[in-house]
Amino acid sequence: MERKGMKMVRGKIPVFQIVGYKNSGKTTLMEWLVEQLALSGIRAGTIKHHGHGGKPARSENTDSSRFLKAGADCSAVVGDGEWQLILSESMPLTLEQMIEMQKMLGADLILIEGFKNEHYPKIVMLRGEGDMQLLQLDNVIGAGGWQRPSLSNEELLAFSLENFEEYSKDVMELLMSR
Repeated sequence: MERKGMKMVRGKIPVFQIVGYKNSGKTTLMEWLVEQLALSGIRAGTIKHHGHGGKPARSENTDSSRFLKAGADCSAVVGDGEWQLILSESMPLTLEQMIEMQKMLGADLILIEGFKNEHYPKIVMLRGEGDMQLLQLDNVIGAGGWQRPSLSNEELLAFSLENFEEYSKDVMELLMSR
C-alpha cells in the first residue's frame, strides 16, 4: 500500500508509544503527530491507556450505555459515517488485540499513549529531572517535554514542545524510519 511518500506493508504496521507521567505533554504530542500523519496521507490509529483511575467517561443516557447496563457485552453505534464501539468489562481486550483491531480497520501506523511497560519503540515525555528514570524503560527512541530535556545518551532524539516547529521534522523522520 502506497501513501504519499511512505510505503506501508500490510502486516508490518509500525507501532509507537508515547509515555510519561500526567501533564508531561503526551496527549499534545499525540494530537500533533496524528495531525501530521493525516496531512501526509497516513491513516493513524490511536490507543490511549486511561490511567486516571476508574473507567473512561461516557454518557450514561445514551442507548449504547443502556444496552450495556441491560447486559450487552458489546455495543456499537453508527451515524454519519462514524462509529463507536464500547466493550463491557466482561470482554476485556489485551493491548495486542487492540492493535490487531486497529490493523484490521486499516490503520497505517498505530500510536499508543501510555502502557509504558510494553515493548514497542517509545518516545518518553518528561516534566523535569524527576522523571528521568523513565529513560530506563525498554525501547526508548526519543525524549521530549515542555522544555527540551538534557540527555546523556546523544543517540536519543531530544525535543521541546514549546518550540516544536524546530524539532517536528526530526520527530516525524524518527517515526517514518522505523
